[in-house]
Amino acid sequence: MRSIVATICIFTTLSALAMRPEARRRLERMRENARARSFWPKILENDAGEEIATTAQWEARRNEIKNHLQDKIFGYFPKDLAVEFKSVLETNLSSIEATYRHVEISFPSLNTDRKIHLGLFYPKNIGDRKLPVFLSVNKCGNHTIVKDEIIPQNKGLPHHAVYCEGKTRGSLQDSYPVDQILEAGYIFATFDKSDMDADNASLLDDGIKSLIQTHSDPNRSWGTIAAWAFGLTKAVDWLHQDSHVDTNKIAVTGHSRRGKAALLAAAMDERIDMAIPHQSGLGGTARYRRAYLRESAKMMTHGHFVYQWMNEPHSLQHFFSKEFANWSERIGRLPIDAHHVIGLIAPRPFMDVQGTHDFWAGPRSSRRMVELASKVYRLYGVEVGSDLQINDGDITSENSGQIIQFTSRTGHVANRFYWSKFIQFADSHFKTTNAPSSPLESPQSPQ
Repeated sequence: MRSIVATICIFTTLSALAMRPEARRRLERMRENARARSFWPKILENDAGEEIATTAQWEARRNEIKNHLQDKIFGYFPKDLAVEFKSVLETNLSSIEATYRHVEISFPSLNTDRKIHLGLFYPKNIGDRKLPVFLSVNKCGNHTIVKDEIIPQNKGLPHHAVYCEGKTRGSLQDSYPVDQILEAGYIFATFDKSDMDADNASLLDDGIKSLIQTHSDPNRSWGTIAAWAFGLTKAVDWLHQDSHVDTNKIAVTGHSRRGKAALLAAAMDERIDMAIPHQSGLGGTARYRRAYLRESAKMMTHGHFVYQWMNEPHSLQHFFSKEFANWSERIGRLPIDAHHVIGLIAPRPFMDVQGTHDFWAGPRSSRRMVELASKVYRLYGVEVGSDLQINDGDITSENSGQIIQFTSRTGHVANRFYWSKFIQFADSHFKTTNAPSSPLESPQSPQ
């Protein structure tokens, strides 16, 4: 047996020596990348390798991380894109105790009739009260959230060929339980993701995204996740002038790919006061490196047969900029990872939400990212729980802290149970006398 092993070792060594120089260099790059994938860059260290020990140093670090996010992963947000608002409908609903307002967000400089159709659901008889808000991009259209015929349907918008097939009025009311949200004392604001960009890599001329190249290098222009996230920031523009909104209590959330957009929006826009990405996976809270038993960066950017088993008629390369496909080949060289993105939320409240049976989204990977990001929260001196994780239990101001991960024994799903946890986390911060404020005294829209 030993002689066989020795023979194999000798043969392998001679084969390596006999390689052409190009092949040897390729092998060495593969080995180097494999080593790099086993580690992740330190969160309290800037691009120059200098240690970050103060909040002032971290505030300076923010811009570096935001630049990496746009330059290497998601593509750049548009700059100086003015918007106009028009409230076109306000009415009481019959299916739930709510008042509905429909606001069109348009972009005059684009010379297009394409708009963001923002739907806002208020508790009936809101009067002069200012309430906290949950903001989310939705899956298949505003009309799928409640049954009322009065809710406008954006006919002609392309949607996901599988997930939105057959979705009728009110068919997604358990994924977006407006009645539950309003009864808890919140406003719900949402828009159809296809307003910004359809969830389809094969459609190039759809939504507002297709009208703007956001960088001189087309490979660094924005991908679909960045477009959805930018749409969320434009919705925040409206919320900041809505007389019913408590502008210090805006929470953004989203499930799966929409959770990626929620996290990116909160990372880029400090006016968002709380982030709750739900089962957001890679491109969300799961780390980019070492993707075992879940989707990897290379699979998402180059396409993979496994997506056909997941009802995906196409690859997911459109989520990111084209530049990210190059980085996915050498992911160990990426200068940031998901913990840096979560760190951008600090010191605002943050909750990562996972199903322990949702292996594809990487709940354990996300937990590690939350743990590393908590170092930034500690830098700000805010309360961080000892365990950073709550499993299935109630969330209160006593056990949650500013940053946690909530897990439940489920697969990949959004439902009323999870929304009850979103509400509990928001209550623990927004409905206490010492509710934290955003890190910026005069919040600005991202540029």
